Amino acid sequence: MLYYELLRKETGLEAQMKRMIVADRFHVRVWVDTKTFDKAWAKEDNYLRERDEQYQKALTFLNMDTVERHKLYGPFVMASAKINVRGECRILDGRHRFCTLRDHGAIKMPLSMTRESAKNAGKFGLI
Repeated sequence: MLYYELLRKETGLEAQMKRMIVADRFHVRVWVDTKTFDKAWAKEDNYLRERDEQYQKALTFLNMDTVERHKLYGPFVMASAKINVRGECRILDGRHRFCTLRDHGAIKMPLSMTRESAKNAGKFGLI
């Protein structure tokens, strides 16, 4: 089954994304509301406004058969983000992964972030 087919059902998406790993030992997995996070992130200068070559590469990667992808590349690392005390959101790594999942219907998705950012995400209703 292709990855984008799993995105159409939240339960399939959640099962798939539970296998994603966090960026490093200083980060935690936080499930964010995709639309709310995207709206907040759209105010930042690194917001991905247009699909580009990297977006297409991410799309190809995500559409690979799950088993084949894990064999070739290992675990799928989730995008990492930072949310400051003012509620400003920034994706530090993984903009194309986030956008590809968003554009294929992900309702919620895990992001890797520090505990402080996770606290701020809760404070501003992003989770």
